[in-house]
Amino acid sequence: MSQVKETKINMLVHLYELFKMQLDKTIKEMFTRFTNIINNLKSLGKTYTNEEIVRKILQCLPKSKWGPKVTAIEEAQDLKILALVDLLEKLLTHEIHLKEEEEEAQPKRRMAFKTTNEEPHPSKDESSESDEDSMALQED
Repeated sequence: MSQVKETKINMLVHLYELFKMQLDKTIKEMFTRFTNIINNLKSLGKTYTNEEIVRKILQCLPKSKWGPKVTAIEEAQDLKILALVDLLEKLLTHEIHLKEEEEEAQPKRRMAFKTTNEEPHPSKDESSESDEDSMALQED
């Protein structure tokens, strides 16, 4: 084996071993990054079993958000035969649920207007001041 090829394999194996999902990335982005590493290794003659790849993907997910889902997949599936596309579908579905939960947890903001029983036609200068005073953001 040439020294260049061996160096490339070592570099890619290192990337594989240290691979983690970045917190600001989606499952699709993480999966694409991971697939690029695996495909480059495969082109150089270094391969991993399906089970090794599935386990690596499950291990790279942040435990805080993904721990329960990883456990559920590990307990319900035979990781030796779980296809990568099926794993991706399960993770994408869970990601949608996580986003829905995050959106529900965030307070909703709405505009509120104060009504007053003052004169119906204030002067122009008073109108702009009272409009600013009567508009406020409220959180539910």
